[in-house]
Amino acid sequence: KEWDYVYTPLFRVCPPYMFEFGSCIKGRWIRQPLLDVFSREFPYFDDSRGYYEEAMKDGRLRVNDQPTDAKYLCRDGDIITHHVHRHEPPVCSTPVTIIHSSEDFVVVDKPSSIPVHPGGRYRRNTLLAILAKEHSLFDLHPVHRLDRLTSGALILARTAVGAEKKRKE
Repeated sequence: KEWDYVYTPLFRVCPPYMFEFGSCIKGRWIRQPLLDVFSREFPYFDDSRGYYEEAMKDGRLRVNDQPTDAKYLCRDGDIITHHVHRHEPPVCSTPVTIIHSSEDFVVVDKPSSIPVHPGGRYRRNTLLAILAKEHSLFDLHPVHRLDRLTSGALILARTAVGAEKKRKE
């Protein structure tokens, strides 16, 4: 799970990598074909049905860590994993600067183009991942939000309780 960023004069690039999405079966999926469920619930491709059928054949879409096929009916307690090759968009190469660090909080200068937390197309090119990778700061909790394209000071608490307490001030 280790990686290194590649830097250009303008961008921080995360090399492509394999990623595993995981999901427990939802009640509304029980007794439905997995292929129908994924095609309906995760229609990210022009031909989602064809994509998921191929993923099942290749073993990239699995049930309880076992290969499956298009006819599989979802059961209560199943765990579905989907293995994908991720290509994250680059973000600006401006370093994340720590403005202040205390026992309870970390304040950083967040450059624009970097999302704060994982989601959508971003997992490793996020502020939280960069702080963990480059500053050994783990399990931080944003006190407020700054959108991906917004730069500025961001307060992060070292605990979820601390973040909630600060939000209420």
